[in-house]
Amino acid sequence: WQRMRAARDLRALLDTARSAAVGNYLSGLAAFARADDIDTAFRTQFRSRVAELAGWSPVAWRAAIRWTAHLLDLAAVAHLWTQPPLRWMQSDPVLARYAAESASAGARRATLITGPLAPLGRALLARAAADDRGSKRARPTPAGADPAPMPVVLDAWNAHWQSLWPPICAEQRGALLALKDDVIAHRRRFAQLPPADTGAAREAFATRVLARLRIDPAQPVALFAYLVVLALDLERLRAECLAQAF
Repeated sequence: WQRMRAARDLRALLDTARSAAVGNYLSGLAAFARADDIDTAFRTQFRSRVAELAGWSPVAWRAAIRWTAHLLDLAAVAHLWTQPPLRWMQSDPVLARYAAESASAGARRATLITGPLAPLGRALLARAAADDRGSKRARPTPAGADPAPMPVVLDAWNAHWQSLWPPICAEQRGALLALKDDVIAHRRRFAQLPPADTGAAREAFATRVLARLRIDPAQPVALFAYLVVLALDLERLRAECLAQAF
């Protein structure tokens, strides 16, 4: 990581990284890549690795593993529920169907409640309907007001993820929930840290997750701990690439 950070430009960083253990994560990334290209490459990497893990995991866990690929899409779904699509969403292979430039807000919402992201769209729709009923019994709300979409999307993702688990014992369930809680707590803390403290926080979090993976690699939690470690590596490598692209 130190050698990559010392690279003078994106081309030098890619040359350094491709000779290291993280080199496999850089396929499809060109030395002249722009920010949107870098983001697309890393989203593609994560989705590909999730699909690869699902392919060799126990059949009973494959649906829950595949659902983790949509963690990348949560912020975009929250955005699309209330705002027009951003340019990069229109070229993303998963999000493009929801991000037509000419679509109205109503049309975007109608599309979001179908397809692979339907559990998220339906949760947003149910929350909006519940808030609308509540506002009619209380004081009026401003036209077009919506619940804050990101918490709704996060809760919906988590509920659907757990619905995809096969029958497991209390110990296995507890380990999975503990990992989930640690991820959420890290995300909240990380967003509030000064930049100088983010590296140490990421390392501490990665150490905790690796410990969960190593306790018993045959347990279900190990599958998802591996994906968390993968996501941390991709996040860090993406940040290094973006820093060199400007």
